[in-house]
Amino acid sequence: MSERKAINKYYPPDWDPSQVPKKRKNTNPNAEKVRLMLPFSMKCLQCNEYIASRRKFNARKEITPEKYMGIKIIRFHIKCPRCNNGIVFRTDPKSAGFAPVEGGVRNYESLAPQEKIKPLETEDEIFERLEREETENKRFQEQKAKRKNNPFWQAKDQGEKDVLESLEDKLADQQREQEIHDHLAYLQAKSARLQQSGGVDHVTNVVHAQVSQALAKEKAIEDNDEDLEKAKVIFSTREKRPMPASVSGVITVKKPKRKPVDEVKSAIIEKKDEVKESKTQTTGKPSLAVSALAGYSSSDEE
Repeated sequence: MSERKAINKYYPPDWDPSQVPKKRKNTNPNAEKVRLMLPFSMKCLQCNEYIASRRKFNARKEITPEKYMGIKIIRFHIKCPRCNNGIVFRTDPKSAGFAPVEGGVRNYESLAPQEKIKPLETEDEIFERLEREETENKRFQEQKAKRKNNPFWQAKDQGEKDVLESLEDKLADQQREQEIHDHLAYLQAKSARLQQSGGVDHVTNVVHAQVSQALAKEKAIEDNDEDLEKAKVIFSTREKRPMPASVSGVITVKKPKRKPVDEVKSAIIEKKDEVKESKTQTTGKPSLAVSALAGYSSSDEE
């Protein structure tokens, strides 16, 4: 049994190496075969076959003499999987993508962003930019010097916090979450009690009754306050009696002067006499009605 991998190979005596077929050389040194995937979906112009993106093809790579800002433009030659039509697409350094050349078209055109022309800087903007660059350079030099002394030194950002501060923030967040959880549990228990007690309608009726009682009490208090204000106004309008004068903290009251007894007796006697005279006058003189009746007789009737 012969070896599978023979070191020495047998050549017959009539073997002619000139008759061995030689490989075809590539006439175009800039062309080579590559394995690639389609960068975009396209449609064949001959058979209208839709070819999805990221489909693998054995393509022929061709480096063209065209350039864009010193970047070489490369073409890729593939064949349609249905009709074997040749399709060519190339690189587009301007848009950082690919563009079809012949044999196929894109299914959709991408809206490439337009180039924005930077406006010219004014003197103030130039000074601001230079100052900003100078401050950044100073900060970089300071950090470089610190790293030279301590290679493990790192600059802290403005929003960065210490370990203790971050731990406190975490504890505060946990406490807030616990409070929210407790409040949620309380609300759930309250809703369960409401359902057991008869629902929301019963509770609303009770609340309405309590509110009506409170309003009635407030109204009664307001009426009482109005009555008190009216009484205050009435009493304030009355004339105040003069207070007795006080001397050295002792109140002195003026007593009315008494008349002598003889004058009082004489005044009483005079009043009695006047009363008697008035009675005699009324009894002694008959009234007009009586005098008229006195002159009337029965003979006058006839």
